[in-house]
Amino acid sequence: MTNDPVNYVRQGALISSALIMIQQTEITCPKVSQFRQLYSKVINDKHDDVMARFSAILAQGVLDAGGHNVTISLQSENPARVKPAQLKVLSMPEGTRYQPFKLLSIGGIIILQDTSEEEEQLVEPVAAHGPKIEEEEQEPEPPEPFEYIDD
Repeated sequence: MTNDPVNYVRQGALISSALIMIQQTEITCPKVSQFRQLYSKVINDKHDDVMARFSAILAQGVLDAGGHNVTISLQSENPARVKPAQLKVLSMPEGTRYQPFKLLSIGGIIILQDTSEEEEQLVEPVAAHGPKIEEEEQEPEPPEPFEYIDD
């Protein structure tokens, strides 16, 4: 699922795999190091989708939470707000395109700003993968009525 063409599927796969792998060590589960390499690859690939890269950043933060000796519970009374304990999971590497608008230690809602000097990319709507409306053609005339006769 980490190679899925649909970005939100990749996003969920990256984050959920980290939430599972945080409960393991590289000794008990050798795949932890493979997932670390996958997260690094996604983060460093500049041609990858922004949401996939952000998800890999979150996943790497989840794996490194608490110095590798804790597990995570992200439940809160108000799930729309970020609490100080949750801020330890989110860390933005230096030099990434998107940086927090205010200090992460303040908490609350995290607003990101684009720090690149590149020209903004034009985002265009793309049609969903569903049935497409075909051009309407003239319907043929119905056949002449007939009478059925049983021999």
